[in-house]
Amino acid sequence: MRNWLMAIVGLWWWSGGPPAAADVLHLTSGRRLEGVVVEDAGLSVKVRVTWLGYVTMDRGSIRAIERSDAADRERLLDGMRQQFVADQERQQAQAAFEAAQRAKGLVKRQGRWLTPEELAQSEATAREEQAREERARFEEAARRAEAAVGRLEARLDALERENRRLRVELSRRRVLVTDGVLVRHPRRSVARDEHGNLLRIHTHDDHRFLTLPDGRHADLEERDSRLTFTDEAGVLHELHPVR
Repeated sequence: MRNWLMAIVGLWWWSGGPPAAADVLHLTSGRRLEGVVVEDAGLSVKVRVTWLGYVTMDRGSIRAIERSDAADRERLLDGMRQQFVADQERQQAQAAFEAAQRAKGLVKRQGRWLTPEELAQSEATAREEQAREERARFEEAARRAEAAVGRLEARLDALERENRRLRVELSRRRVLVTDGVLVRHPRRSVARDEHGNLLRIHTHDDHRFLTLPDGRHADLEERDSRLTFTDEAGVLHELHPVR
């Protein structure tokens, strides 16, 4: 709102006349509307803000109206008209200039008038710059991907080494669970019964026996290359070597 009003005031100073005061509408929102009141119908107020522009305000949104005198209002209206005419002349002059430039075969790009050759060179330069930027982005993405692959391969190598180490360790030892405690034993000192239980085998003076889960000892016998033992109920059990 201030822009057009200041333009009109400046026009009057340029023409040697005094600045014109506008009608001021003080709104209930705390804002102001400046212009020339052309119609006050009771329920609404119509305000001229430019030579062709109007604003209609509801009466309930207006707290007060501060009116200028008739001479100021006439000068303001005349300033609006002169500003409108000046804008029209400026637009016509701009349109005539652009038409003349196009008649010369020039093309407007980003505020500049270029010959077809200059335009082609400008577009080629823009394409080359875009291609350089895209190559730079691609190369950066490729470097990041290569670094990520290198980190992944190093991690896989470390996991494979650890896996080989664990396989070697497990090939030498087996785990025996006794009363919830994990105890490691050499393969040759452990056998498995028909229920899958791991049992420790002891040797003393070429006599072999084992420790049952309940803590009792049972003598081992070898029958047809098979290790067996008989429990206290007289039941024969066969042991299987742990592989």
